Amino acid sequence: MAFQAVFLMAAFHASLNLKPALEPASDIKADYEQKAPPEGGMALQLRNVTFTYPGQSEPTLRCINLDVRAGETLAIVGINGAGKTTLMHVLLRLFDFTSGEFLVNGVDVRHFSPADLHRRTTALFQSFSKFGNATIRENIGTGDISHISSDEAIDQALTRGSAAGLVGSLPYGLETKLDFGAFGALAPRNRCTPRGRVLEGSTDGHRPDERFGLSGGEWQRLALSRAFMRLGSADLVCLDEPTASLSPEAVRQVYRSLLGTDETRPRKRTTIFIIHRLEEARLADRIAVFERGTISELGRHEELMRLGGSYAALHHQGA
Repeated sequence: MAFQAVFLMAAFHASLNLKPALEPASDIKADYEQKAPPEGGMALQLRNVTFTYPGQSEPTLRCINLDVRAGETLAIVGINGAGKTTLMHVLLRLFDFTSGEFLVNGVDVRHFSPADLHRRTTALFQSFSKFGNATIRENIGTGDISHISSDEAIDQALTRGSAAGLVGSLPYGLETKLDFGAFGALAPRNRCTPRGRVLEGSTDGHRPDERFGLSGGEWQRLALSRAFMRLGSADLVCLDEPTASLSPEAVRQVYRSLLGTDETRPRKRTTIFIIHRLEEARLADRIAVFERGTISELGRHEELMRLGGSYAALHHQGA
């Protein structure tokens, strides 16, 4: 613990000298809110975009050409290792591209501050965070810190992420402390305890060592709910395998939240999701097929099936 403390202190001091590499210079900086469509959504245009990881000689993304209209839904399919997740990191402005052109709402993305873009985006990655020794509220509310104290906002996110029933199964509701199994014994689950019950003699309702473990699917529903905290204000939603560990009913709830009717979506949002279940890809407006770091096919399900190429082959393999 002493060595770890020394390391963390050294890392903290080093971080004080770091400068954000993707922050644009003041003379070229553009205001995202002035360029955003008033009805919502984010238009993305990529022209011959290439990305190579530092220290690698071969690019992971090769000459990506892609137009995504504001408010459009795009599904990305392909075998593992094709570069799909790397593309999502580039789209979310977590990685800078090596060469090519990337426009957001018609403006060079390098003219926007990443922080401004991130305020209008939300995402879920396969390697999502699990905050142990934190409460349900804290695990979800970090998706939008400004609303972490709002039961209404968190309840809405839980419903969208198909996790409302999960909270009802835990003894202290939103204040239940969680553990992802790294240390110590976990408290037993009590699915009959009403939400919000507090133990006598405890100010927060917990014994000091009382934490509750979740299954992989339950953690994923919490992570989805965290991403959905900003669903109402997001112009761009990016999800990487969002339903991998979910039950069929939970999958339906997630897509109802993402792709509901215009009446249930007060503003447009551009939605991009990486998926392996091709029946879910058919819910999107268009499907992009990824192969060896580039987009080999792009179109609607029916168009790609008539083409008889890689997508049709994937579809027949899964049938």
